[in-house]
Amino acid sequence: MTEERSSRILASRRPAGFVGREAALAELADKARGKGFGGTVLLHKPRSGATEMLQQFFDRQFFFAAGPAPVYFAFPRSGEPIDIARSFLSEFLIQTLAFTRRDAGIIALPPLASEISAIANAGDVAFFDASVRLLSAAPLDHERETFIRRCFSIPMAATAAGIASFVMIDNAENVSGDARYAGILRAFETLARGERFPFLFAARRRSGFAIADVPRELLPELGRVGLKELIATAAKSNGVSVGEAAADLLAIHTGGDLAAIHGIIDSAQRDRVSLEDFNGLGSAYVDSVFGGVVREIYSEMFERVFPVTVTEREAIRLLHDSVREATFIPLDVFRSRLGLTDDAAVAAAEILNTEETVRFTSGRLEAPAENKMFRDFLVSRYRLEGRGEPRALVYAETLAEFLSSAPMEMASEYRRSAAVDVRGLMAEFGGREVPAALFDYGRFKETYKGIPREELTELLREDQRVISLPKIVFSAQAEAFYKAIGTISESERAAVAVGFQAAERGSEPIAWIAAEIDSKLEAERAKAEFWCDRLEAAAINCGFERYRLWLIAPEGFDDEALAAMSERGCYSSSRQQAELLRSVIEGSGEEPDVLQADSYEIVIPIDEDSEIVAAHTLEDIARRHDIPPAHINQIKTALIEACINAAEHSLSPDRRIHQKFVVAPDRITITVSNRGLRLADRAVPAAEPANGRRGWGLKLIRVLMDEVRLEDVDDGTRLTMTKYFQPPEPSAAAA
Repeated sequence: MTEERSSRILASRRPAGFVGREAALAELADKARGKGFGGTVLLHKPRSGATEMLQQFFDRQFFFAAGPAPVYFAFPRSGEPIDIARSFLSEFLIQTLAFTRRDAGIIALPPLASEISAIANAGDVAFFDASVRLLSAAPLDHERETFIRRCFSIPMAATAAGIASFVMIDNAENVSGDARYAGILRAFETLARGERFPFLFAARRRSGFAIADVPRELLPELGRVGLKELIATAAKSNGVSVGEAAADLLAIHTGGDLAAIHGIIDSAQRDRVSLEDFNGLGSAYVDSVFGGVVREIYSEMFERVFPVTVTEREAIRLLHDSVREATFIPLDVFRSRLGLTDDAAVAAAEILNTEETVRFTSGRLEAPAENKMFRDFLVSRYRLEGRGEPRALVYAETLAEFLSSAPMEMASEYRRSAAVDVRGLMAEFGGREVPAALFDYGRFKETYKGIPREELTELLREDQRVISLPKIVFSAQAEAFYKAIGTISESERAAVAVGFQAAERGSEPIAWIAAEIDSKLEAERAKAEFWCDRLEAAAINCGFERYRLWLIAPEGFDDEALAAMSERGCYSSSRQQAELLRSVIEGSGEEPDVLQADSYEIVIPIDEDSEIVAAHTLEDIARRHDIPPAHINQIKTALIEACINAAEHSLSPDRRIHQKFVVAPDRITITVSNRGLRLADRAVPAAEPANGRRGWGLKLIRVLMDEVRLEDVDDGTRLTMTKYFQPPEPSAAAA
């Protein structure tokens, strides 16, 4: 056995060839070692490398870690529940036995059930004896669920016997949504409630798989950098040359499908094809569509979903037409065209949705055009089998289309990657107050353009004219709301966000409809009006009663465009303003992004003069951190006002005020929060006394502090205040 193979048991690829997942592997190691860790559900995109990652971790844990025994089990797509339970028990015993003996050969050549106890270490014999008896049991019909539960509970029995394990259950979506496997799901819940050992369930992200009280995490997709590293590594290990542009196109056209990427590179090696340019990549890719990995991926899926050949061909025809015409398929049409029962149609649609070849929502199916691999497969299969066209003709035209569209595909992707990500930006609005100049290009150009970035940030912080952004509850690409926008803009460059204005009473939502448009110079009036028309059409089509339009152009807008946008109530920003907005939002969180920050938290009762307790706490913190004396009284007064406001106007059910102090060398940030009435819930504005100890409330706080943000949270109000100061000079003792 080579040294390379000696460190591989389950993994299909060499450790050196597995790239881009070091952070995820490190997180798995932390979970395996974590005390009190119960478990998690790891959701992932199909063929994103989740299975290989778990198997790579298994091998690392087996050979190089002293922690719990790794156990990997993958659910089959079908089978009797009792057989699946027995298979899990068998795998658990074999893998834990191999780990305790540090003998990978036990996994490669599993012992018979009768041999397991004889191989076990002396201290583990009792556990393995009892487990083997369970493995060999033949339960009666009424005992089957108990047997299943006992099989899946074996990790807890092992823990009690002193054998720690980290159980990884893959393909968990295969037991989701099928009544036959309800007993297995109940056993999972028993497993989750144990919380005496770490475990993980991995499932497709659209499967809906969930276990009560078990947190769900999403495995991040490999980004552009990670995909290029993976392609370069795989190509090098296979002796295949690959050009940088071809690597970009391979990552883009496959949508990051790792099975397809590896399959195409493997076939290039086999056929001695160079991937240095688009021509070589095109030949390897089209080969994969007609008889390689791409055809295998989707053909296997169709054969599984539609076991009858006639039904499969009709499904391909139906989905092909949906992609070509950019239309959706109502579920009743899908059912009747394929001759399926209601239950069978729903089951088929759900599998296609889980595989992310269609979107199945609101009783309709849609094959997304952005899945280029699936589109190419559908077109080739339909032309070959549905219309009976010659294979050579279809192959040649498919290759020609790939090569002719490649430059446009790359250009489109480069534009998308350079986009502002307006959807993500709006999703982070969070009810914040931001400088109004960031949404008014005319004012920004007149006041701030040409000022260095560092100085500009400080000037914007001092700008007293602000806009209250809504608290966004949902955002999506604009074409998801209004399909016509998708015909004139890349999906990432137009978005709709729906939320609520925190400062307004009532609960009527507001929609922000935004688009990033192209213009080499300041955008002109005609272009601005064109886009205002399109965004207004989206608002009307969706029935939005309240909406705000927002356009972003790389270099802003000329004066005539600004006048037209002002008449339409449309905000205007340059790319620089959008980037500044992002930095303002990212920098306005509760805790400053400073490594040296210290934090303190206290809870005080709502009682007469209890704000004095908060003031004394602040004084102690200030002395500890040498906060300049000139700032202490200002901060203390602002804190007292905040506490009084929270006490008087919240109607807090628990009669408590929560306070957090975060101190960094250049600032102190104080958060005052309480349960009770939110701003939007108050029937009338709180009256502020004209004079006296309580001053002018929030107005006074804004004068005393540099940054103030008041926002509604789920069940109350949160006030965040920041005071900036120069770091104190080092003391003589410190020197």
